[in-house]
Amino acid sequence: MTQNNLGNAYRRLPTGPRSANLARAIECYTQALRFRTAEAAPAEYAATQHDLGTAYQELPVGDRSANLARAIECYTQALRFYTAEAAPLDYAMTQTNLGVAYRGLPVGDRSANLARAIECCTQALRFYTAEAAPVEYAATQHNLGLAYSELPAGDRSANLARAIECYTQALRFRTAEATPADCRSTALSLADLHFGQDRWTEAHTAYSLAIRAVEFLYQATGSEVGRQAELWAAGNAVAADAYCLARLDRFAEAVQRLEAGRTRALSEALARDRVTLREASDADRVAFVAAADRIKALEAEGRRGQDTEAPKMPEGRSFAERSAELVRAREDLAKVIQRIRAYRPGFAGEGLDYSEIAAAASPPRPLVYVLASSRGGLALLVPAESQAPVPGHAVWLDRLTAARVDELLVQRRPSGEVRGGYLFGQVTGDLDQLAAAVTKNIEILCRELLGPLAGRLAELGVAAATVVPVGRLSLLPLPAAAPEGCTIALAPSARALRAAARAMRERAGQTPVLLAVGNPLPLPAAWKSLRYAELEVRVIEQFFAPGLRRILPGEAATSTAVAQGLPGATHLHLACHGGFDPEEPLDSALYLAGGDRLTLRNLLDGNLDLSSQRLAVLSACQTGITEFNRIPDEVIGLPAAFMQAGVPGVVGTLWPVNDRCTAVLVAEFYRLMLAERRDPATALDSARRCLREATALGLAEWFERRYADSGGTNLAAYDAAVELRSHPDPADRPYAHPVYWAGFTYSGP
Repeated sequence: MTQNNLGNAYRRLPTGPRSANLARAIECYTQALRFRTAEAAPAEYAATQHDLGTAYQELPVGDRSANLARAIECYTQALRFYTAEAAPLDYAMTQTNLGVAYRGLPVGDRSANLARAIECCTQALRFYTAEAAPVEYAATQHNLGLAYSELPAGDRSANLARAIECYTQALRFRTAEATPADCRSTALSLADLHFGQDRWTEAHTAYSLAIRAVEFLYQATGSEVGRQAELWAAGNAVAADAYCLARLDRFAEAVQRLEAGRTRALSEALARDRVTLREASDADRVAFVAAADRIKALEAEGRRGQDTEAPKMPEGRSFAERSAELVRAREDLAKVIQRIRAYRPGFAGEGLDYSEIAAAASPPRPLVYVLASSRGGLALLVPAESQAPVPGHAVWLDRLTAARVDELLVQRRPSGEVRGGYLFGQVTGDLDQLAAAVTKNIEILCRELLGPLAGRLAELGVAAATVVPVGRLSLLPLPAAAPEGCTIALAPSARALRAAARAMRERAGQTPVLLAVGNPLPLPAAWKSLRYAELEVRVIEQFFAPGLRRILPGEAATSTAVAQGLPGATHLHLACHGGFDPEEPLDSALYLAGGDRLTLRNLLDGNLDLSSQRLAVLSACQTGITEFNRIPDEVIGLPAAFMQAGVPGVVGTLWPVNDRCTAVLVAEFYRLMLAERRDPATALDSARRCLREATALGLAEWFERRYADSGGTNLAAYDAAVELRSHPDPADRPYAHPVYWAGFTYSGP
């Protein structure tokens, strides 16, 4: 008995390595079975075999097929004594788990395995009835639905109809209020079945239920990590539901659904930090600020808790304590908001309605949400000041399926294993992989997405748009794929764009002041010095008046110097090393002098004074990549973090960039933006094209001018000029390949 109980304790232990805990549980159960034999103690034998089977079924390491085969054998042994007559509820429990094991078994005849799973669940339902055991009944109906939905044999339509009926039965008891996690799981399964059959009304109903359940879970969770986990579990529900709504000609609701599902953390921070409190009472104003500051401090504490390099605070709260306090702080803020809404309706609204979303667009640049689903893609246009959408505002992109986007991002072996491709090159810096994929991807994106979108924009009389890419579309070079004459800016959401546009207007009259970092030193031993980064800074400083240039080259570019130089600066330019961390996106960083880093975590903590900034140019590698493994719609990356911290416009890069050609592109960008007064998106579009079309001769002359401007001291400019002068074909375009220019993006108004 003791070994069996010890095994149960290890199997349920929520801390420590899961695989190690389960391995200990298996050893305990095995020891218990030395004496709990079928002959001497049949009931206890059955109980331990059942628990052993569950441990094998949950074991995340080793041969999955072998683990499940062992689980099946254990459950089969348990059923020798857990019979329908002698122990009906234990029989039902074991049959349910045996069915789950057969459904998950990756070897053998798939149809036969699923047929066994169906039989097991059917047997369990003899005793797991809606009246006697509603919770177990719902769980078993859910598992039965999964098995029918996957069954390849027999009448496929009939199988799917049975699966739908099973999920419907499960949802009688799996409600959003009572069991939100179970409700979410079953509702998503049901919605996906309807979606795959183009049953848009039924799919929308189920997705709405799943999203409602997610909202309950999200609001009940304190920590950012926990909230992100809930959003991750929702999968593609928001995008799929928006697609359903659009198919039902409910375009305004589709737009609102997409906006509500975007950048939840960013939107909540903007709602807290940018809200107007002038019309609130003195007491409510103080209470609002106190609650908002408390939430911000607790979130920052949580991020420090995730930082493995941060010093540990001996008196810091535990994760559970901090999460509980966050829940209380959010409840306090919600109460204050409700009090204020009693006399100021609409204060700090949770979501934007269609007209408010349209107000985020500008007349020459509509807002466009772009998504890909299993049934195709969709671009939803929201023109400025539009009161209601029309069918012409929807651009159906039937070839842009979710599978198509996956093909653009990764190359897979027949087994499904990733073997390379665009995303691999983007994250690892493998330029061979990246270069091979970028040209193809731009051609496909132009043909299947940006070309049709540009055509519809032209019909509306405009040649530009601000795109909100949904899901992993944000990883792709959408602006560079637009046909010539069509300019694309990016935005995390309409709410973020509204806040950015407001900040841009408020700061428009400020005299331009540059704070620039160029080639911070010293670098780690294996890193290359960015020879052209300091040249880049020296070129762009010419567009700012003397005395309004704060330049931090080499060893001067420390984090302290940057922080001290920020107040009053309107343009922040960081020409340095950068990197995106796919395992811990909050550690994505810009690398400064002396080993200092400016991380995404630092930006979200809000300790930098970015109140005067109009633009941040992150002239470094991978500064435009966002988290893509779990919750891409949260847009966790440096551009959104800078926008949340108060910078309305951000230039970033989607992959590692060449510092020599970057100097040329960035210099042209500043010239167009400051000397010719073009907006940042248009200036960047023209700068990309300028670099693409630049000849070896023209580039040599450009670097010769930079060498002359330096008084003959800039050896990087000299070396570049010499190399380009010796090019065998002066008319050749050395940087025509899109890997050199297509990765630069602008986010903002």
